[in-house]
Amino acid sequence: MAKRPRQQSAGRAARQDETAKDRAIDALMRLLASRSLGSIGLGEIANEAGISLGELRSAFAGKLPILGAYSERVDRAVLDGGPAEGDTPRDRVFDVLMRRFDALAPHKEAIRNVVRAARCDLCLAAYLDRSATRSMKWMLVAARAERRGLLGVVAVKGLVILNADALRVWLDDDDPGLARTMAALDRGLHRGARAMDVADRICGRLRPFGSRERAARPRPA
Repeated sequence: MAKRPRQQSAGRAARQDETAKDRAIDALMRLLASRSLGSIGLGEIANEAGISLGELRSAFAGKLPILGAYSERVDRAVLDGGPAEGDTPRDRVFDVLMRRFDALAPHKEAIRNVVRAARCDLCLAAYLDRSATRSMKWMLVAARAERRGLLGVVAVKGLVILNADALRVWLDDDDPGLARTMAALDRGLHRGARAMDVADRICGRLRPFGSRERAARPRPA
């Protein structure tokens, strides 16, 4: 199993002068710690953040974009943490995903409530999937494990699924060392590496056919 990466401080991403956007994100995450997303109104978020509705409207179009901005904040905390550690792409992906769980840790209860709500809200589930896809693209870049073309699409979608599986384990993992989460992530990365090997071989076999098809196309006069 890969080693536990160094823990990143959640305060790294904090800014001394919070903007209305920052305050709205923090307010929603505080409210989500004990409430469902559907029960929280925009007025409550503005009140909790200590900003006007006009300031909230200027910062965000609704609650889902606030969640998206929170995910981007977590991504920045990971990306600002320096180069991923590990000799192989698999080890480096493990490192960045564990860093991401460390960055999520202060809002674990809020994330639990969001995940629970997504089980019966297709719009929320679809939004979270799009947000996760954007995040996992950056995680692969941070791990120096990104791929191009069809293999890149497969790698990103596979990592979205793998991360979601590990997230469910993480939500119930009370061990400070996150042993269960690391084990689940390690197993998922092992399966993912095998799947990418298969996809790589398939794409390698199909590539000559694509080259011949392009060569056979009539060229414009």
